[in-house]
Amino acid sequence: MGLEIILNTCHLSSQFEDSTNPFTGETIQVPVGESISPEERDALMEYISANGQGPDEMGFCHFDLGEQGAVELHLNGIDDEELDLQSGSFTLRSTGPEISALLFNIIDIGGFIALVVTSPSLMLTTRNEYAQEVQSRWPDVLVVKDAVALHAALRGPFETWQTYRDQVLEELD
Repeated sequence: MGLEIILNTCHLSSQFEDSTNPFTGETIQVPVGESISPEERDALMEYISANGQGPDEMGFCHFDLGEQGAVELHLNGIDDEELDLQSGSFTLRSTGPEISALLFNIIDIGGFIALVVTSPSLMLTTRNEYAQEVQSRWPDVLVVKDAVALHAALRGPFETWQTYRDQVLEELD
């Protein structure tokens, strides 16, 4: 159990597909995401190898950040150049400067936008050009310029998740 952050590529094609708006049920047209570039894939693999473990056969990468805890990153197909890699996810069980730096670097290197599950209107990325690429799908992307700004942006959603987690655990007792 942890705060889920969904990663989607910022590279959108000119093709569209039908999707259902989860809030209204309305069918809408959304741009189809393209895969990350070979250079982004290589840079991500290099970063993961230098800072964590994995990916395993299911695409999970694990990062042990000492006192700040462990972080899971799921990028199914990151190690298979034949597969398109459009999305992934982070599971955070704690927060801190090292975790924010890790998340910032993965978003930046992979050309991702991050969607915070507990705050569906909070979409983050690290570069203005990434925000411009996804403007047709997500017009209100917050651009965070460093890990400190990312940490500040995630503080509220993380506290919301902690409150929810504590409530669930209390009900189980």
